[in-house]
Amino acid sequence: MVSDETLATKLKSGDRSALAALFERHYDDLFGYLFRLTFGDRALAADLAQESFLRVLRGIHTYDSSRPLKAWLYGIATNAARNLAASADTRHTSAMPAQSDEIESDTPPIEQTMIEAEASSGVIAALRQLPGHQREALCCFITSRSATRRLPKRCISLLAL
Repeated sequence: MVSDETLATKLKSGDRSALAALFERHYDDLFGYLFRLTFGDRALAADLAQESFLRVLRGIHTYDSSRPLKAWLYGIATNAARNLAASADTRHTSAMPAQSDEIESDTPPIEQTMIEAEASSGVIAALRQLPGHQREALCCFITSRSATRRLPKRCISLLAL
């Protein structure tokens, strides 16, 4: 597997397929990090993730290949989220669930859904009380693959919002 830093070097030299490879490799984890950072707003997290990759493309000439690309990418994403939160134009919206005429057969019972929603709202409320830098660090820790191996599955599912 080609390293992130090698892909970044290829991107610097104009190889756009390197960006596609980086996107494929990092999008899901970055989205998860931003999802937690935005208190479970899927649409906003997706927008911020896409914006982060656009900023990578625009700013690749400033990337120092002696440093880890993932840290640079997450720094860009964190700054994008901070800038959005600081913006006076920011509006909080909820994504509407997709409507379907059919009910999936594997839909959990309503009681289970309500219990999970209540637990998630408690986690979201706790995240909102943390100062921004602590929330970012916690979200980053939760998103890391090594953290998910150390945390009990119940905590991971609650923190997945």
